[in-house]
Amino acid sequence: SRAITWMISKMAPVAKEGLNQFYSSDRANRKQQFALNYLVCDKVKDSEGKAPTPFHMAVGFKQYDLLMHPVFRKLSNQMWHQFG
Repeated sequence: SRAITWMISKMAPVAKEGLNQFYSSDRANRKQQFALNYLVCDKVKDSEGKAPTPFHMAVGFKQYDLLMHPVFRKLSNQMWHQFG
């Protein structure tokens, strides 16, 4: 999570390649897999929640091309369903 957060703030094109590694699709079986656990903070390591998440960094730096990536779209949908 820390590495992708740093890449979003400093090297957005490299961060997009990193996000591609969190996503896989199987066209034959029409399945998609997302590794969203790498994009959220670990409550054990950061109990106060002060570390910025990759989602917050992408929004803060206005990286709209990253926010439209399938991994971030799935994460935002997941967060929305947990909220409501």
